[in-house]
Amino acid sequence: MENPKLERIIKSINKGKFRDKNYECNGGRSDTPLSIIGVLSSFSNQNGGGFILFGIEDGFFLGVQDIKTLESRVVNICNKMTPVIVPKFKTIQIDDKNILVAIIQSLDPTRRPCYYAPSGKINGSYVRLGSSSVLMSESEIFDYEALASDMHFDLDPVDDASVTDLLKPQINKYFASFKQDISVYNKHDLQDLLNKHHILSGNKPTLAGLLIFGKNPQAIFPDLLLKATTLPFDNELGSINNDARYLEIKHISGTLIQMLNTAIHYVKNRVLLQSAVDEETGVIYEGVPYPINALKECILNSMVHRDYSFYSSQVPIKLGVYKDRVEIESPGGLYAGLEVSKITNAQECNIRNKVIYYIMRKILRRINDNKGTINVKNYMLAANLREPEYTNVDGKFKVTLYNEIVNDLKTHN
Repeated sequence: MENPKLERIIKSINKGKFRDKNYECNGGRSDTPLSIIGVLSSFSNQNGGGFILFGIEDGFFLGVQDIKTLESRVVNICNKMTPVIVPKFKTIQIDDKNILVAIIQSLDPTRRPCYYAPSGKINGSYVRLGSSSVLMSESEIFDYEALASDMHFDLDPVDDASVTDLLKPQINKYFASFKQDISVYNKHDLQDLLNKHHILSGNKPTLAGLLIFGKNPQAIFPDLLLKATTLPFDNELGSINNDARYLEIKHISGTLIQMLNTAIHYVKNRVLLQSAVDEETGVIYEGVPYPINALKECILNSMVHRDYSFYSSQVPIKLGVYKDRVEIESPGGLYAGLEVSKITNAQECNIRNKVIYYIMRKILRRINDNKGTINVKNYMLAANLREPEYTNVDGKFKVTLYNEIVNDLKTHN
């Protein structure tokens, strides 16, 4: 980053007009090294890295008196990080005050997490949350370790299952898409073929094989299902929505395809059932149908990309149907430092469950274009509905589809 741009940013910080997760102000006092441990770790663990601005505290320019000594102290702490951080320094003078800028580069996700070695990985790994650095959860640390070692839980064999727990007609149909007739295979060759496609691991179904082709996956994994709820919700209509007569909780089970189809059907029925009457005007507000393709994409993504590791395997996907929106919440959050901005811009991403992703894409005849979230946005706007909203907080990834009509077409741009 050029100095003029840094100067503009620093001046805007002084005026209280600039907030960004990539910047941290620090007074540059004698206790500075210990106070920046979390910042060094979190900047290294986020895409884009970050800038530490020494000599600014609470919006006031204090300046740094001894630049070389402070640089040395910062480097000393950086050398205690794993992997070691190599900061770059720039000094910018504003209002006769020296502001020392430490530029921290982002680590490749396969090298994360960066942590303070004396504290250990669990107590020394940080992630950026808004303008704060907070300890990384154990499941977030595990995601990085899984990425680095190319570990995928959908490949794990299911010891309590056997080949007889799989639906042969569905497997036949899947291989027919490759123009392969598996009825001509003997038992040994068929097992080799199913192993090659990771439907089996040895003589046991993989988790992917069971979830996609299993007769009853929830008999072994009772929580790997979709919990659907219909709830009243207070929105702009105030007390009108308190009159909602429908409240329901339903557990949707089966294979991934069966759960997908059942969940879409569930939302369609509940949206049409809901209505509310404005007691003052007598106007009836009917539920606004959501684009089926948008619903399908969001529910499918929740199943394909959720966390199937032991950290989240006892947590179901949550589907909430409200008066003004539909929420789909997937356990585990985005994978290994992936950010919402990246998935909404069709950038190539690391895949958590490669086998499930590949097989489901083949079954549904999907193109690997990384444009799922962009397609959802286009489906919603084409229906004159508000853009979808994505959040990734506390180990949960949630997409919200609103039934709010967008009348001003300018908002689509």
